[in-house]
Amino acid sequence: MTASLKKSLLLALVILALGGAARVFQEQHLSVIQKNHRKLTAEAVSLGVPVDAPEQRLTKRQREQQESQALAIAAEWIALSKEIEALEKIGSRPDVATDQRIEEFLERLAALDASQHQRIIAEVRASEDISVESRRRIISASIGKIAEDHPGSALSLFLECSDLLAKDEAGKHVMTTALSGLAESNPQAAAEWLEKNAGTYGGIADDDTHREVIASIAGNDPELAFKLLGGLQLEDPTAALHAIIETGEDDPAKRDAILTELRGYLATLSDTGDRESIRSEAFEAFARNLGEESIDSVSQWLAKSKLTPEEMTSFAAGLSYSATGADTGKWIEWMASNLTEDGMEEPVKDLVGEWTQQDYQASGQWLAAAPESSAKHTAVLAYAAAVAEYEPQVAGQWAMTLPPGPVRDETLKVIYQNWPGSDPVGAAAFAREHGLE
Repeated sequence: MTASLKKSLLLALVILALGGAARVFQEQHLSVIQKNHRKLTAEAVSLGVPVDAPEQRLTKRQREQQESQALAIAAEWIALSKEIEALEKIGSRPDVATDQRIEEFLERLAALDASQHQRIIAEVRASEDISVESRRRIISASIGKIAEDHPGSALSLFLECSDLLAKDEAGKHVMTTALSGLAESNPQAAAEWLEKNAGTYGGIADDDTHREVIASIAGNDPELAFKLLGGLQLEDPTAALHAIIETGEDDPAKRDAILTELRGYLATLSDTGDRESIRSEAFEAFARNLGEESIDSVSQWLAKSKLTPEEMTSFAAGLSYSATGADTGKWIEWMASNLTEDGMEEPVKDLVGEWTQQDYQASGQWLAAAPESSAKHTAVLAYAAAVAEYEPQVAGQWAMTLPPGPVRDETLKVIYQNWPGSDPVGAAAFAREHGLE
């Protein structure tokens, strides 16, 4: 793990450990750190770089020096926590000087090894000078530091300190970090630990924790990730499902493995409604995780994967302009060639509507050049609905390019409904012209 990433992880844990300052670190920031950690560790594994730091053999004198250093830092951390507690009691926060001390303290903590953090944990656990909450946070931060290089040891320490950590947000964070780290190097061990202990620590081993760990496992072992997904019986499995599928972004081979295991997982679901819902979520997630892949690469993967009509429709429903970009017009043409008329209607409307909101000139140019088809007619409806808010006359012109029938009638109604409120006269004239009064 890089020094900068170690520091960012430890910073998150130290902030959690210093009381009220934890409020400045929102959940999404911690999630981004964990996601980056997972990706970088996976890259290290793929390159043959060891992710577990070996234990160093130390002389007796070195051990004594390290213990002395750990005891001094533990005392300083306890004193710093007492200051933070005093500030919290009066509703204040650390001043600039205290913030600087915290930063310097962070640098020193990052240099400690696992044995030193274990000594700190023992000292803090025995201390009666600070509150239970402060002890809990400090212990969480030290276990989190150990988890960077020795996730299995960190989990053992978590169990030893579970009386303090099992109902705490910082405890949840450190347990998730340790489990995710263990999943990178030993997916089976992480899965077994979670299956064995999830019930005991239900207060913090929630769906968010499961999602992080399952995603880490999926990077190396999609089969095990889906097995765990089924075995844990999550209240809402969709977030974990999305995390698994996200690991296949820009990687057709990994996506193949995920698709195979997904179909096997779906076959185990006895409830038809659950199965259909999860299948739809999964194939929409495939579409949302195209990354930088071109339509040629993805469409080849789709053809090779032999998606059913239902799977294809769900995939199309997950397409968005943020994923399709410059290939949006080609994706609409793909829908026209691969989906039923009913199946493509909503995906085409949604995609063209979003495209037009983001770049109406590009979508208009594509429409002007596109051959006549039911997909184009649906696209005209969506385009007209989007531009009617600011160019209603242009939208009306597009509507009249449609052949007489239900699609043209619906388009005219949508234009009238979206007509700018600042032009009631124009709206009334449009309604009279097309019999919409």
